[in-house]
Amino acid sequence: MDRFVTLAAAVLDAKEQTLTLVNAGHPAPLIYRRTTGKVEEATTEDTIGLPLGVEEAHSYRAHQVQLQPGDCVLLYSDGVTDQLDKQNNQIQQKAIRTALAEGIHAPQMLGERIVKILKQHASGRAQQDDITLVCFGRTSDSKDEFPMTNDERMAKSE
Repeated sequence: MDRFVTLAAAVLDAKEQTLTLVNAGHPAPLIYRRTTGKVEEATTEDTIGLPLGVEEAHSYRAHQVQLQPGDCVLLYSDGVTDQLDKQNNQIQQKAIRTALAEGIHAPQMLGERIVKILKQHASGRAQQDDITLVCFGRTSDSKDEFPMTNDERMAKSE
């Protein structure tokens, strides 16, 4: 095959506060853990599969993580880490690490700060690759923060 694409897919179970990830050659998603103040990779090395299209019938493994109150998840494309400056230096994970070191942990603010750092690093240089960044997190300790399904509403009213 002569074409391929990387992919990171995430399924959030809001009721159980779990995130199931499948990774096909994408950078490992990151999780900022509020309880420890540390950043960890959300997938393990052995669960990162080949990009789609590289090998026919390749099987991919899912990896599940539990989200705690205050956790922030970052999924991003290699365009974030490969952004070049005028001297052809890649930013790598500097934008993400810098934003986190500044104490920015709310998903929207973190995403906005990372994009700003990427633009500053590029210093007007044309973008060479797609830049995809998705930030989201768990804000409450309560499982009741998520809307009930219609079935749950009906059962509760009986």
